[in-house]
Amino acid sequence: MELNVLFSATDIRPLADLIREWRRYAPPYREKTLQALASQLTSVTESRMTETGNMAILHRVVSGEMPFPARGTVIVQDIFIKGGRAAWAIEKLIGIQFPGSLAITHELDNEVREARVAVIRAFVQTYLNGVRDGRESQAEGGVRKGGGRPWIKPKPRALQ
Repeated sequence: MELNVLFSATDIRPLADLIREWRRYAPPYREKTLQALASQLTSVTESRMTETGNMAILHRVVSGEMPFPARGTVIVQDIFIKGGRAAWAIEKLIGIQFPGSLAITHELDNEVREARVAVIRAFVQTYLNGVRDGRESQAEGGVRKGGGRPWIKPKPRALQ
C-alpha cells in the first residue's frame, strides 16, 4: 500500500496528489486504505516535512513552533507526526474536516489521544457503512453513478 509514500513525503504537494488519487479508488480499495490509515492514528513517530508551502499547522502555530504565514491554508491535524498525517488523509478521503478538539498532535497524553482516535475511527466506520449501504456513489459498470470519472484500482507506486 502507498502509506509509505504518505509517511515519507517531505513536501505537501505530493501528499495532496496522492490523496486525490486515493479518492478515485473503487470503494473496496478506499475501505482498505481508510482502515490502514485508521490503524496509524495513535502513532507519534515524526514524519519530516520540509516543504509546507503556505500552510500552517494550527497546534504548532499556537505553541510557537511554527510561524503563521500571512496567507495560506491552516491545517488542524499535526502532519509532522504519523497519526496527524493519517487523520489529515482521512479527512481528505471522506470529505470532512474534524474540529480542533479532534486534532492529533504530538503533545497529547495517551488518554486524550486514545479518546480522539476512537472518535475518528467511529467517523471512518460510519462513512464505510454508508458506502456499503450505497449511500455514496458506487461503481456501476466501472463508472460512478451520474457520470464522472471511472473508479480505479490502486497501482503500486515507487517511493519518491
